[in-house]
Amino acid sequence: MTETADPRRTIRLEGLFNFRDLGGYHTHDGRRTKWRRLFRSDALFRASASDVATFETLGITTAIDLRSPSEIAFTGPGLLAASSLTFVEVMTGDPHDELEAFDAGALDDRYLHYLTTHGPGFAHALELLSDPRSAPTVISCFFGKDRTGVLSALILDCVGVSKEHIAEDYALSATPVAAMVARLRADELYAAALDDTAPERLDARKGTMLSFLGSLERTYGGGAQWARQAGLSDDQLRSLRASLTELEGPRDR
Repeated sequence: MTETADPRRTIRLEGLFNFRDLGGYHTHDGRRTKWRRLFRSDALFRASASDVATFETLGITTAIDLRSPSEIAFTGPGLLAASSLTFVEVMTGDPHDELEAFDAGALDDRYLHYLTTHGPGFAHALELLSDPRSAPTVISCFFGKDRTGVLSALILDCVGVSKEHIAEDYALSATPVAAMVARLRADELYAAALDDTAPERLDARKGTMLSFLGSLERTYGGGAQWARQAGLSDDQLRSLRASLTELEGPRDR
């Protein structure tokens, strides 16, 4: 069984399409990411009452929202706002507006551009995750693919997960995003924008993430080096690794 196919990874929810656990990924130095510590998701305002109960069962305490303030205001907070979950908005602008069509340009280039134009938001998210008191945490954006995909890649790269596994995790978003797009096409608020969006912009291809990670390595020296340039200390990076990873047991090898 591959690491991405582990049955613990995908958690079925009623209102959320692209929710999963980032645990179980092995690192280059004999550790693995902890289960039930960090989750990634599409926008949480869609969560049902049953989903809120699942969040409580999972013990999630912090939600890092990567959407822009205008997106958050447009959709409203949803049912989770009445829960004990602490919501943290880290973006002050739009890396891109996912309610409108993507403009021209390769998706991997856009991902690298996020780190240039909205680096403080991604760095703030890493700082929050380096504090073990924030866990268990869920990170999310509209589709749970692009902004969430970039932050997930940064996190996993910083703690030592291979580029191959990072890209495989990213590609897991392809099927749920396709289902989400099909649902959104029935809503006139989204249908026109989706019709104007090139299909490849809505896909989640392994090669896209591998290309982004290659550019991240060539441009900054990798996720950890980008984080240092964005203001994180070595102590924070060590804390991030300690909070999100653990030594493998004999049965995990």
